[in-house]
Amino acid sequence: MYIKRVKVLSVLFIMGVLLLGCSNQEEKEVNSPEITLQEFNQLSKGMSYEEVAEIIGSDGIQSAPDDDSTKMLIWDGVVKGSFASIEFKKNQLTRKMQVDLK
Repeated sequence: MYIKRVKVLSVLFIMGVLLLGCSNQEEKEVNSPEITLQEFNQLSKGMSYEEVAEIIGSDGIQSAPDDDSTKMLIWDGVVKGSFASIEFKKNQLTRKMQVDLK
């Protein structure tokens, strides 16, 4: 009898945890088009442009004419005057730098 009660309570507890985990799906955080320091720190060499744009939440602005394999893009930061400059060669992140990102 005791073991049956423990099993039932365990199943109810697990179901409750699963339901709580599913209940906040509508509260998704909206990613602003500006880059933050946290997003910048998630970027690493070798990432594709698509991966970078997904993390940041927007497409970068091309800062210089590109050749066949190299592209330099700029993302504005959330604080006025802050930005990140990211270089891609053959669609892979090769260099990144930032100024005053928060």
